[in-house]
Amino acid sequence: MNLPTFVMVAVTVLCGCVTGSLPKEQLRRLDGYDTHAKGQSEREVETVAGDKVTFSRDANLYLDLPNQRVGGQFESIRVQNDVFDGRAAGGREVRVPLGEVRAATLEQPPQQGAILAVIITGVLAAAGLFLLVSVGSHQSSP
Repeated sequence: MNLPTFVMVAVTVLCGCVTGSLPKEQLRRLDGYDTHAKGQSEREVETVAGDKVTFSRDANLYLDLPNQRVGGQFESIRVQNDVFDGRAAGGREVRVPLGEVRAATLEQPPQQGAILAVIITGVLAAAGLFLLVSVGSHQSSP
């Protein structure tokens, strides 16, 4: 693996977050989502690519509207009568007619496995660099 490819892989792993575009129709599946109600704190949605992802309290949902982008972490969401009505984690209300939503993006935080992979990759890279420098310095000695 050449250095640019390695750097690209490392940056992707380091980010660790999963971002997916949702079809507007999938917003209806979030109706009833509520972080405070037992059994209502997760919803499964499907991305434009067809992947199934779980929307939960740690996820960020962003709605692209004609003149702005709104969203973030939500505590509750209702979708009724073609209106998205959500309460963001900070208490801010987001009320938008679904017809005005141009795109929806779901961002999920890195999973613990991704964080562990970053740590292991860093340790292995440091060990490899140390070995490379050590071997190089022994070969250049007379």
